[in-house]
Parts: sequence; C-alpha cells; structure tokens
Amino acid sequence: RTIEHNPGRSESSLRRGILHNAVQLDDGSWVWRHSRWRVGQPEEAAVTPPTPAAGPDTTLYDDMYDTVAAIKVPVLLARGMRQDSVLRDDDEAELLKRLPSAKVVRFEEAGHSVQGDMPVELAATIKDFIP
Repeated sequence: RTIEHNPGRSESSLRRGILHNAVQLDDGSWVWRHSRWRVGQPEEAAVTPPTPAAGPDTTLYDDMYDTVAAIKVPVLLARGMRQDSVLRDDDEAELLKRLPSAKVVRFEEAGHSVQGDMPVELAATIKDFIP
C-alpha cells in the first residue's frame, strides 16, 4: 500500500521509514508512532490526543512559537507541498511572523517526507543553506 502511494520512492527507503515511524501493537496490528492515542492502544503506549487548531488560531502552539521566536541561528523550513504534507500555509506564515529570518523552501513534488520524496534536491538545498 505504501509503495502504491509513493511510487517515486524505493522499497528499501519506504521500509526504513515505516519501521522507524510505526509501532506494532500486541494484537499484531501496526499504527503510526505519532498516532498511538488512537483506538486499541494499550494504556502504557497511549499519549494524549492532539487538539486540532481551528484555522489560523495558534493559541495551542504559543509556547512553541515563543521558543521559535527566540532562535538565534539560521532556520530552514523544507516544506513538501503535495497533499500529504502536514504543514499548512498558516503554519508557514506564523513561522515567518515569529522568525522573519527563517528561509522557506517549497518542494512541489514532495509530501510529508521531503527527505524520502526528493532526497537529492533536499541535500542540495541544505548544502546551499549551510555557510
């Protein structure tokens, strides 16, 4: 199923990503590591479910953005733009509002996993970014 949804990535790359980001439950099923709060999770593996922010309201993330605003080193946001990306336009705007010096590079042919979808292009971007 993963190969079907990521035809541009190698099977070995996808396998590494899945094994790194998934957890097998006692019943043999698999869930994404970040989704352990979902149905069927053992209590010791469960975490508090996130509360989705409504629209551009960032009150949920104010502490995080206050920390971001205090960063004194160069920041690069490599953003995948395909539908499976988890970052929204208002998230990017809030980052730039709090840290105007941040550089945002959009990867049109990448989704959530820029490093998996466009590794060569990402490496070149990072190389150009680092002084």
